[in-house]
Amino acid sequence: MPLGSPLPDVVIPKVNFSHYVLDLLGKYGDDVAVIDESDGAKSYTYRQIRENIIKCASAFNKLGIKKGDVVATCCGNCAAYPVVFVASATCGSIMSTCNPIYTKDEILKQFVQSQPKAVFVNDENYDTMVEVAKVVRSIKYIFSVDSNQRCTSFHDLISKASTRDFPRNVKISQDDVLLLPYSSGTTGLPKGVMLTHGNVVSCLTIVR
Repeated sequence: MPLGSPLPDVVIPKVNFSHYVLDLLGKYGDDVAVIDESDGAKSYTYRQIRENIIKCASAFNKLGIKKGDVVATCCGNCAAYPVVFVASATCGSIMSTCNPIYTKDEILKQFVQSQPKAVFVNDENYDTMVEVAKVVRSIKYIFSVDSNQRCTSFHDLISKASTRDFPRNVKISQDDVLLLPYSSGTTGLPKGVMLTHGNVVSCLTIVR
């Protein structure tokens, strides 16, 4: 005999991840969204995070980061992380995460496959990423989430952005790949896992 839940069915909205998140962020305004322990416990409101996402997406679009390109993060947890993720999604790009303490060879195993166009790093692994970029020729931009003087920082990237460059007409479906994390499972080298906009929106809707 089939069993049913007394609760109503969860209705999954037919929108892409960026649309879903930007709409939610707009509802919470000046409530605190993120506290960045890596930056002296500095706090950011939902409004500020949303504004930074729009600036970051505008900067990406001006740089030519477009649908299907890969944006990689190889940095520790920080306030820039969710901004880069949603901004990448807004451009139709794919975000791929990488362990910031990986060695050059470990990063190469991942990046030779994922072919990122832009990478976000910490100061500590900037030199390693420069060496990786000599092999992985798809890497055009290396940004630091810290205050690295040798490359463009995340702060400089968004502070110089103009919302006139915001990617307004990108056609993104729920079947487009949003996220490319790498997992080794139980054995072997890490393997890319393709998660779509629909996958992540469904999970977020269920959790809410």
